[in-house]
Amino acid sequence: MKIKKKKKPTKKRTIPLAYIITCFLLGIIFIRAEIKGSQHQEMLQEILKDPVKTHAVVYDKVNKRRKRAHRKYCYKFSVDGVIYKGKATEFHSTKNLHKTKIGDKIEVLYLRSDPSKHAYIEEF
Repeated sequence: MKIKKKKKPTKKRTIPLAYIITCFLLGIIFIRAEIKGSQHQEMLQEILKDPVKTHAVVYDKVNKRRKRAHRKYCYKFSVDGVIYKGKATEFHSTKNLHKTKIGDKIEVLYLRSDPSKHAYIEEF
């Protein structure tokens, strides 16, 4: 007498919902970073069409992470009595921005027709 082996029902492999959600969120984060980066590059190109160089005063340091490469320096400058604020990231800098102290002056370029479009000069 032959014994027949019972076939075990095969389980369909499914992707856990947690993996799908994680991949979806990482995709959104990546897309947002790319969009923000391309908008920043467009703004830099626009500034270069009619730039004005000025000095801005560093008023704060923000440590995004413990690594030195993620330190941001908050600066402000004035055009026609209006104060504009921005951030310079040490990561983009080719100079030793990490030696900059609060109260030091750094060079900033802004668009003559719209000073709200500005950037630390080392980003160019």
